[in-house]
Amino acid sequence: MQYRREDGHNTTGWIETYTGRMVTPVNPDPETFCVTDIAHALANKCRYSGHTLRFYTVAEHSWLMAQHALESNDYEVARWALLHDAVEAYLPDVARPLKPFIANWKELEANVESAIKTHFEEYPNAAVEGMVHSLDTRILLTEAVQLLPSQGRRWEIDADPLPIRLRCWQPSIARINFLDLFGELFPWYDEPPLRRHFDAASPHPCECEEQSPTA
Repeated sequence: MQYRREDGHNTTGWIETYTGRMVTPVNPDPETFCVTDIAHALANKCRYSGHTLRFYTVAEHSWLMAQHALESNDYEVARWALLHDAVEAYLPDVARPLKPFIANWKELEANVESAIKTHFEEYPNAAVEGMVHSLDTRILLTEAVQLLPSQGRRWEIDADPLPIRLRCWQPSIARINFLDLFGELFPWYDEPPLRRHFDAASPHPCECEEQSPTA
């Protein structure tokens, strides 16, 4: 894939990521993805469009679901639970009730998700995807009780909340814990090198000092 500029305009719809990669979400290339970018982006995104009592990241949301699956030693479900929102590292985090009203959103999400599956060589079957979807629905009620004014009373979701406690980690902690769990679930993964046609290989200019992770 080549990245071009004509008359100073972005003609390929690319975004620059945390590690300096050039990603085109509308036409996703699996080779441009990496877990460092995904962990960093999800750790900086707040769930529920930011309308929470405390800052609560998409990274922690995914980590909690994966940890819950691991309690049953279900590694397949845990792996996909950790990555099920990886699309949001490259697309805006759109609230679930709004998605049907955005033209072509389902197709756009599906294309990025397919590229993510290819990148990580993770192809969950229908049963695994169904279990992750169920966890994703149940955790909504858990999150609502702990973070939102209605506590989910008006949501009409026919499910039981997940019996877990939210930590509300700061982004640096959420990122570290996401990557630590990823390393446990995907020990074979190698981060791909930057490709030379986009030269952003220098160290990140304003890397914040990381804190130690806490459970």
